[in-house]
Amino acid sequence: MSKPKSLGIRLRSKQGVLIHVLLVASAYFLITFITQRPVFSIGLSLFLVVIITVVNNAKYATLREPLAFSDFFLYLQAIQHPRLYLPFLGVWPLISLVSGVLALFILGLLLESSQFNWLSMPALLLLILTLSMSFLIRKISLLVKISHKLEDNSKRLGLLASLCVYAFNASLSKAEVQKKLEELDPFRGAQEKISKAMQAKDLVVIQSESFFDARLVS
Repeated sequence: MSKPKSLGIRLRSKQGVLIHVLLVASAYFLITFITQRPVFSIGLSLFLVVIITVVNNAKYATLREPLAFSDFFLYLQAIQHPRLYLPFLGVWPLISLVSGVLALFILGLLLESSQFNWLSMPALLLLILTLSMSFLIRKISLLVKISHKLEDNSKRLGLLASLCVYAFNASLSKAEVQKKLEELDPFRGAQEKISKAMQAKDLVVIQSESFFDARLVS
């Protein structure tokens, strides 16, 4: 399986390294808050990173493109259409992932007992740390300058950091675009134009997302 090339930690952006560290730490704190098992949460946090890496490698081997944050919304469809997505991951990686998750959960729950409850001081401290780090991650991500080349950004920042930076910048861009659309009101007068078009004798409809040579059907 082809794997995307990545820069060493020393060559990566300092902001990317910092985001990566904060992201993994905040994930660990959040998982520890939920499971109440510190050692078990280390395994889950690392396994989560492994899963994302495996999916990234599988996508790169198929499409020659690293994982993007928007892919997570598409991969939710794997539950509805497993035959469309799972073959790209491979049989053995899939079996390894499922077996690893089951083994990790069983061992974690059996070998380590709950260390606190959700109403205790450690739980409150973990929640505060998670929220504080999430705030820092968002703040740093919005300061990172990215280009339009996904693969270059992924190499420079690292996989996890690039996913995070794209996610926060996309949410900001969406808000800005929505504001501009409301100000410009691009659909003003659209109803009148549609009514006039419907009164025409001949109406031609072009479905532009289907690519074909219209001259062949003339």
